[in-house]
Amino acid sequence: MDISHNGPIKIQLALQGGGAKLCDLLAAAEAVQTLINEEKITVTRVSGTSAGAIVACLLATGEPIGRIRERLLDTGQKHLAKIKPRRSKLKLFFRALTGNPLYEPEPLRQFLADIFKINGKRYEKFDDLKAIKEIIITASDLLNGSRVTYRRYDKDGGNDTNIVSALFDSCALPFVFKSAKFGGTIVDGGICENLPAKELLESKETYGEVFAFSFMRDPAPKHPTNFFSYGTAILNTAISNSVDRAVSEIGHGQVFKIDTDISTFDFEGALSRGLQEDHYGRVRMQSYEWLKDVTNLMRINPEPTAVDDPEDSASTHKLMESIHKIYLSHHHTAPVRYERSQIEVTAWPLLTDHRYNRTYHILHRVTFRPQFERVHCVRLGLFSDGVNMVKGLVTGNVKDAHGNKINTTIVPVNVPEELQKDPLQLRRYLLFFFDGPILPQDSDRFPYTLELHDYVEGCLDGIKRGENEWVSMISDRTCIEEVDIVVYLPESYKNVSTYSYMPQNEAEHCISGRRISEQEMVQSHYDPAPGFVALGWRGNNLQLGQTFGLMLVPGR
Repeated sequence: MDISHNGPIKIQLALQGGGAKLCDLLAAAEAVQTLINEEKITVTRVSGTSAGAIVACLLATGEPIGRIRERLLDTGQKHLAKIKPRRSKLKLFFRALTGNPLYEPEPLRQFLADIFKINGKRYEKFDDLKAIKEIIITASDLLNGSRVTYRRYDKDGGNDTNIVSALFDSCALPFVFKSAKFGGTIVDGGICENLPAKELLESKETYGEVFAFSFMRDPAPKHPTNFFSYGTAILNTAISNSVDRAVSEIGHGQVFKIDTDISTFDFEGALSRGLQEDHYGRVRMQSYEWLKDVTNLMRINPEPTAVDDPEDSASTHKLMESIHKIYLSHHHTAPVRYERSQIEVTAWPLLTDHRYNRTYHILHRVTFRPQFERVHCVRLGLFSDGVNMVKGLVTGNVKDAHGNKINTTIVPVNVPEELQKDPLQLRRYLLFFFDGPILPQDSDRFPYTLELHDYVEGCLDGIKRGENEWVSMISDRTCIEEVDIVVYLPESYKNVSTYSYMPQNEAEHCISGRRISEQEMVQSHYDPAPGFVALGWRGNNLQLGQTFGLMLVPGR
């Protein structure tokens, strides 16, 4: 379900360094550029390190990223042969021993200068990069042990910083392109901050939310056995730790980790596979769908809620448990009539011609009204596989019967340890605190509707493999009068059969249901997206502790 918007969403963008993974970052940048051209987003600031810095500047030219990719396909092999000529390990060791960088720096400079000659225009200075208001490029200063930034502001006075020089510093791995004797002490920014987001995070109110493109962790390396592999392991450890810290600060739900088989130094693979349509197109489409989805969440609520697990902070865990205890003691027993609870799942990843979208859209809609007393807060459980809470970025809103938005503060909380009696209790919850209580005498505003949107991966993937899947909900209130579960599947899965979810070991706690008719579907739910069919299941009077679910059984 696409959500209408009233203009582009303002965002800031951080791009991780990655060496040869520049091909993947370029694909992500093309996705960003498409969303800019579709007026879905505006990028106010972009920051990058190393390969991320190169792509940040290319995006800031405003030139079509697709053409830049074509140029790299045409000229990349020629540049690579000069940047990284074939040398024996003995020769490389001799250069390191004599204080020389492993490779000459000039071919890298020539490459950088060449890719910034686009459509007959030469981009030389930061002031030439007009498409994004502010650009921040990160390098590392070995002499002072600090971060160095090169930047462009959209202000009077201009900026004559040379693009090639700034990018070379950000990309110059120590020992590889610079050494103690040659090249100076300003080196690759990844040593300090390989995913440069801190500065962006400090100005979210002015420039917008921060989103980032990073990478899945490379497979575990072999045990280092020589000088080169040991040095590489040291460097990778420092860089990986800085990336993990940045991801935690940004929020996992606002970082897209590109799944790529191109390793940091696999420049040959980047040219032979990474820039080819099968690989490049996949990353481009995945990046597009992810960024479109998470910015759609911001259209519903400009302050999305991260539901990452703060595993590195015991004090945060404790605080979240304490807030939950306050809710349970003061608000959980408030008399609220729950008229309807609906879960809708759109299975985008099951589309055969839409295979690059990895996320299922989940909409949870609850209709309620207060009874007898004012209501300050309501609680809604987060999506779970029954054992683990699914992490991500969610957003929600509450509206009255006339469609007017109710101001709320959304707080993610943990279930206190002493209340974790079974696997389902390991779920996390969101508390919706109303900015001013909902009053029982305001009957003209009844009922209220709470909507929670989430995008998650893998929840119904078993259907592709011919396996049974199910979607269920459990009531933690006295009664929910009507419960619906609707799954939107591609038409190619229209032979999937539906049944009540009644596992043998839980049957006594489950209620049965029935298929939702076409007329009921039209009245209560969104129309399916083009190419989809709706499979719906309805139950009534879901009591405290009971489960209602829809079982999906693929045709044999």
